[in-house]
Amino acid sequence: MAIDCHGHSALLYSASEIHVLRRDQLLLHPLLRKLGPDVLQMSTTAGQLAERLGSVSWRNRQLGYVLTDQSFVAGLGNYLRCEILFSTRLHPGSRSNTLDNHKLEELGCTILALAHQSYRTGGITNKLEQAQQLMSQGASFEEARFRVYRRQGLACYECGARIESISQAGQTCYYCPVCQAV
Repeated sequence: MAIDCHGHSALLYSASEIHVLRRDQLLLHPLLRKLGPDVLQMSTTAGQLAERLGSVSWRNRQLGYVLTDQSFVAGLGNYLRCEILFSTRLHPGSRSNTLDNHKLEELGCTILALAHQSYRTGGITNKLEQAQQLMSQGASFEEARFRVYRRQGLACYECGARIESISQAGQTCYYCPVCQAV
């Protein structure tokens, strides 16, 4: 099936149900009204995310679960979760109730920064200079784009420890046991 509009098409290979809604109907849809702020929307701020992380709804949950819960913030998936937690040196099992305001703000900033960087670069969450250097040395785009995601058993770029994984929210979450110690 395809949806065509103004010269653009969306091919839908496995959609079992499709709703075409007017803008005024979006907030009435039972699933869409539960979505958190859009991570790529310019009106979403680090302060807003830090405040949400500290709220009663989220502060006692493990960050590895929170970051992929679309009602917390819409648009983050598994690879961004892993990369955000690594960049902020937080273990996936950490909870925001153990973080001070500065760390909550840092986490909010990193959520936005990595999501926007990934969008602009086609999925690179590694430091851009490091990704370019790796590719210039023969690494494929896929090998160079991440710092921890899908790098289980490989050396951490920061400390040299082997990247590990755990299962969280039904997905594999990758992390460095040294840089992201509990």
